[in-house]
Amino acid sequence: VHKTRIHGNFGLSQILLTGKDIVLHDFGGNPAKAFSERRLKRSPLRDTAAMIRSIYYVAYEGFFTTTHVQNNEVEELLPFADFWAQYISGFFLKAYVDKVQGHRFVPESKEDFEMLLQTYLIENALQFLNTELLSSPRQAVIPLRILQTIVP
Repeated sequence: VHKTRIHGNFGLSQILLTGKDIVLHDFGGNPAKAFSERRLKRSPLRDTAAMIRSIYYVAYEGFFTTTHVQNNEVEELLPFADFWAQYISGFFLKAYVDKVQGHRFVPESKEDFEMLLQTYLIENALQFLNTELLSSPRQAVIPLRILQTIVP
């Protein structure tokens, strides 16, 4: 596939709805990586995987920060976060595929597309799993759930 410059740190927090348009911001990439590495051309599916990860984080955020549900009940509700995240990710992915189909930066075969996307999802989830285990162990469940959807 054809490589191009990508956002490098893409997620829902980098999207601004202006009322009439959508603006993407913060194209600096992942600040944890060297500038020379951030400038490398890569597959746009890396940003697609990052957006799917972001959708999972949004789904779980409500359950982890709510004051309306007791902590012991949150565990029982987490399957609803999985359901919502998978559903919204499916909508996002379908719209993405419909828009980019036939372009050189996505594989032509469905199997190659899925393999590449799953590879980037695994890479992204493992990176965030490491981060969460060090800083916020309760949220480590989010990248684990992403991995669980790929590797049952």
